[in-house]
Amino acid sequence: GRAGPPRRRLTPARARELAAAFPGSALRRRSPSSTTGADTPLPAKLWVVTVPTVQVRDVADVDRPWLRELVASMWGLPVVTLVRAYEDPQRLDGVIAEVDGEPVGAVTFHVDGPEWEIVTVNAVSSGIGAGRAMLEVLRRRARAAGASRVWLITTATNDRAIGFYEHLGMRRVRLHRRFIDVVRAAKPDVDEGAFGDAIEFQWHIRPGSGL
Repeated sequence: GRAGPPRRRLTPARARELAAAFPGSALRRRSPSSTTGADTPLPAKLWVVTVPTVQVRDVADVDRPWLRELVASMWGLPVVTLVRAYEDPQRLDGVIAEVDGEPVGAVTFHVDGPEWEIVTVNAVSSGIGAGRAMLEVLRRRARAAGASRVWLITTATNDRAIGFYEHLGMRRVRLHRRFIDVVRAAKPDVDEGAFGDAIEFQWHIRPGSGL
């Protein structure tokens, strides 16, 4: 029969990094010469990693107090976007990512005709694919609903978020200079030097396409 895909060879150091990144995962050493698949105490070059499965569901009313606390603790309230200052983002439509029944992230969004604005993206646990899973669910729903685009903003200094959105295939639409002034108008306590500009990203959805 056809040979399966080659197993990725990892060093013990990399394996320890994966174990730290996925605390709920199973990590076992396996002998490269083993034909039985049984675990062995011998030093090994092959590592088998089981990544936790992320499930995505809709936000329920029971989730809303937790969601408000999550957003407030990470970003503060209100949440300021190009559209408005959202005083109660927990009341928006949204999805929650879970692993083994425990919430590990949440996304809220606002629908305005054919445009879906992603208001908040929060991941409690990084490195397990929660953010990607939630945003991909929203993109599929928006396409099914006939939306023309899904968009969001992030600060121009948030390199990690910028890289993440670009990795998902979102495109930069425009740079909003001095967005800090808009934020400080709603949240005067924010330091003027916290950031300056904001970048708008989007998925443009073409009718009848998979994008």
